[in-house]
Amino acid sequence: PNRAPHARRPGAPRPAFPHRIDDTAVKAWMRIMDGQRALALTLLRVVMGVLLGYDGQLKVFHYGFAIDLFRSHYGAPLPELVGPLVSLLELVGGLGLFVGLFTRVLGVLFALEFLALALLATNLPAMPGLQMDFLLLAGALVLATQGAGAYGLDRPGHAWEP
Repeated sequence: PNRAPHARRPGAPRPAFPHRIDDTAVKAWMRIMDGQRALALTLLRVVMGVLLGYDGQLKVFHYGFAIDLFRSHYGAPLPELVGPLVSLLELVGGLGLFVGLFTRVLGVLFALEFLALALLATNLPAMPGLQMDFLLLAGALVLATQGAGAYGLDRPGHAWEP
């Protein structure tokens, strides 16, 4: 018989994985997810703002701007300068992310902070919590490129947000 090599014989069982997948459900799911971009950016921004703001207030109010931490644990150059800068960035920048103000600029600054931390950590034997820093680096890069989303103060149309 003239049958294509991939055609099924009459009465043969259907293959477990058909050659052609009905993508109607996949397309419907993607349409739903595309509509949630603003919500996803808002969730990322708020969670990062809370985490960084909390860490910043600990460094500022409980650990004396974390100067000793940057000196002894990280071996950072100029810990008297780096400690207060990072502490204030996390405190004030975390609040900024929480409300969605200057999100792209803060995303770049936080990306630089976590990149520098990753470079410093390469000299350390095994730094617990470094995975979280890489996640925050990735989140900062997303916010630097995508902005605050529709629910932040930086929503599109403002002078500083395209």
